[in-house]
Amino acid sequence: MMNNEEQNFEINMELQDKEEQLDKLNTEIREKTEKQEQLQHRLTRERQRAAHLKRMMSPEYRARTHELIEKGGAVEHFYPTSTDLTGPEFYEVMEILNKDKEMRARFEAAIRTVLIGMRRDDNGIISVQSGTTEEK
Repeated sequence: MMNNEEQNFEINMELQDKEEQLDKLNTEIREKTEKQEQLQHRLTRERQRAAHLKRMMSPEYRARTHELIEKGGAVEHFYPTSTDLTGPEFYEVMEILNKDKEMRARFEAAIRTVLIGMRRDDNGIISVQSGTTEEK
């Protein structure tokens, strides 16, 4: 027969074992939860990447990209030194020009003049106020 001290010792040992087991289980739960969150984040990223790739392959995206390239080429054609600019430097030049109210007004007026003076029909033919010219 055990005395009270021995019983208390055994109970404390069992309790300590149970607490260690509980700590291990809590650690395992935390690790599994973290892993689940990582996998969920990875899945979300992959879905976003797939959607982005799908958009990039769309005809609208390709047409928009082509249009931007053509416009950039026109800028480089008329202002050859612009080829030396990095992206941020080019953007800074555009901001400087945009802040100049007179420059902005002239640019907007030129756009309106071109849009009023030229219209394309469904066959790609440009109608100019003075006549009709076929686009190549």
